[in-house]
Amino acid sequence: MKLLIFFLTFALSLSLVCCSRDETKAQDVVRVALEYGGEAPVGVLYHIDAQEGSEGFLSPKMIKDIYGEDGAELFSLLEDYAVFISSQKIPYEVAVFKSRARSDGLKLELLLRQRRDTLSVALRGTSFYEMVDKIRIERVGDTVIFVLCPDPDRAMRKAKTLI
Repeated sequence: MKLLIFFLTFALSLSLVCCSRDETKAQDVVRVALEYGGEAPVGVLYHIDAQEGSEGFLSPKMIKDIYGEDGAELFSLLEDYAVFISSQKIPYEVAVFKSRARSDGLKLELLLRQRRDTLSVALRGTSFYEMVDKIRIERVGDTVIFVLCPDPDRAMRKAKTLI
């Protein structure tokens, strides 16, 4: 009987841990990455729950400006997202994209690699160009994380603990 109670308790605990990870919002992952990525400048956290007209709303025009022509189409694949972008002239950006289907993760990863390439061109010839080497992009299942900050490895490691 004790063994049965142990296994039931273990199974319940395991299911709570697994379910709670699936419930982690992209905003929470971005906030953790910001906390561990080094001193973050003033910026805006854009997220899927923001209402049109609010500061955190990522408009279709902004999506196109930041992520290119394919951005709007790829954003339609998202179940959840959050993007922090510095408001100052300091490159600091953290994005978490969770796709509806695991198979779309590669498309989102390619989108973020294009973002890295765009930043590489934009920062060329500036004192911030070396920051391009600090960009980290990783896919964990159906979630893709993009980190550009002073300590990207630490930020990425902490962010991945919530995925």
